[in-house]
Amino acid sequence: MAEEHSTPTTRVGAREAFKRQIWSSFVVWKYGGGWERVLLSAWIATLGFLVVWISQLARLAWDPSGSPWPLEVVESYVLAVLMLGAYALATVEPLHNARIIREFLALGWFQGLDAEYAREMVRYLETHGRNGRIPGGTWWAITNWVAYYATVGLSVPFASATRSSLGQWTPFVFLALCLPVALGFVVASTLRARRLFADARARGFRLADLEAERVDRLRGNLAR
Repeated sequence: MAEEHSTPTTRVGAREAFKRQIWSSFVVWKYGGGWERVLLSAWIATLGFLVVWISQLARLAWDPSGSPWPLEVVESYVLAVLMLGAYALATVEPLHNARIIREFLALGWFQGLDAEYAREMVRYLETHGRNGRIPGGTWWAITNWVAYYATVGLSVPFASATRSSLGQWTPFVFLALCLPVALGFVVASTLRARRLFADARARGFRLADLEAERVDRLRGNLAR
């Protein structure tokens, strides 16, 4: 089964992976267009937001009495922030156009099967993409960002308005409302990836087969 499209990666140590992650941001900024830079800025802002959020959460865990919000509101807010995982892949995907992937290949970041997958993706994007991008990827990423921040933004007013009637069940009701939406986006992203792989296969590209091999290898590594 084809998994959601992901940027090719080669296993490296944690320190090297961190260095590459930082450097990849400069590569995206240099070789990407306006939309890649906008989406990269959204990720940088979100990571900054998460750093502040984690520090505040740690402070509240140390001294709960210092919270300006009731516990039900804090719990609903935490659940909303954690929904980022459901939207992450769709927002990362359009950061890597054909030119950027070519630069990663030139830097030697992909080896073996990952490099083969990356080269095949470049060929597909350069011949059948839109300006070297996955068709519709940019707008899908923007839609995912809007959905994520709408969830975060609605968590506080929802919990504030309902905690008097729902009490300790407030965060669970909020989760029951927003989780199906997040899962819906995951399913939609998976279907988009399947359509991309099906289109690539129909045009003679081996993206689906290479991705399946990469997934099998990952599963094998995790099983060790």
